[in-house]
Amino acid sequence: MRCQPRTAINHLLRAVAVLQGIVVLGLLLTAAPDSARADAQTPVAEARIDAPTAGAQVDGLVEIRGRAIVPAGERFAYYRLLIGIGRSPAIMRPLGPAYDQPVENGVLATWDTDRFPSDEYQLTLQVYTTDDEYQSASTLVTVKAKPTPTPMILAVPSVIGDTTFVDPLVP
Repeated sequence: MRCQPRTAINHLLRAVAVLQGIVVLGLLLTAAPDSARADAQTPVAEARIDAPTAGAQVDGLVEIRGRAIVPAGERFAYYRLLIGIGRSPAIMRPLGPAYDQPVENGVLATWDTDRFPSDEYQLTLQVYTTDDEYQSASTLVTVKAKPTPTPMILAVPSVIGDTTFVDPLVP
């Protein structure tokens, strides 16, 4: 069957319109409903550091307090704390082991800052689900400078019997 050129163009335009309709319908069918989109925006876990607060100066043993949980319906796997030097650390290292119990507004870990030189540190909490998804929270704190030790004066007995006082800092 042979078509007139105008008829062939009309058939082609109808075919294109049908294909466009199928594509649009497919996009509508694969688009998530509003409730699913809202769930996708809901965090899979809750990670929050309450103490020390951002900008705090710390020394000695410091309790890191906060929240490491997953919402109902999700399965908690573990949380961990990471530490890095400076505001934007190139390397983050674990600060202790991973913890396998959720914490609801309590002590996440204890940090012995005496083992760290005076500097700014970023603390990051990561809370993982069993699906290996996680949520994180960070805070920037400063480890205070360590006090300079006071030099001791040593008493050294001499050969003659007199005691000589020696200052170890004076040559």
